[in-house]
Amino acid sequence: MLVGSGTGICGASAVVAVDGVVRGREEDVACAIAIVTVFGTIAMFLYPALAPSLGLNEATYSAWAGSSIHEVAQVVAAGFAFNDQAGVDASLYKLSRVAMLAPACAALAIWWRRRERDTTTDTTTARHAPVPLFVVLFVVMVGVNSFAPVPAQLHDTLVTVDSGLLAAAMVAMGLHTRLVAVARLGWRPLALGLAMAIWISLLALAGAVLTTG
Repeated sequence: MLVGSGTGICGASAVVAVDGVVRGREEDVACAIAIVTVFGTIAMFLYPALAPSLGLNEATYSAWAGSSIHEVAQVVAAGFAFNDQAGVDASLYKLSRVAMLAPACAALAIWWRRRERDTTTDTTTARHAPVPLFVVLFVVMVGVNSFAPVPAQLHDTLVTVDSGLLAAAMVAMGLHTRLVAVARLGWRPLALGLAMAIWISLLALAGAVLTTG
């Protein structure tokens, strides 16, 4: 469940959010975070390399990357590796997935409450399903830019800052990932993570080709 949420929604943030509902063991949470981070990072480098061979255009590639790569920062990096517009579009696809985190956690909390017969604890969780801060800020900025366009000079400055923050996010992700620790997980969790990553990638690619190709 932890690996599935991290793969299908938004990586480590989804793992932590779902853990707030199911209350998994600490080692299971760490395992899930490591798996989604590693396979998401592999996808971040692999997608731009595969795109020319697959003959993907900008629209199809953006939909594929945004709909299947695990972390927001990984999607942004993979998108901009194709071109600037693909980076923007892929981010929009990804954020639409991230927006599903709150309703997914709420639905899971209701199901978990019934499963565990623990009305008090899980009802509280359902009422306070987490919404990632970056989703809130994204919606705010879209509203601001739509109704009160940002001046060109400030816009250029923010784009420059954005590039620096993205680089910092990738460095932070690297600092929190140790291949030795991942190898210690054993083959079964890694096989699960790989199978789920391949499944969502193929499903997203098929959907992207059908809708944008």
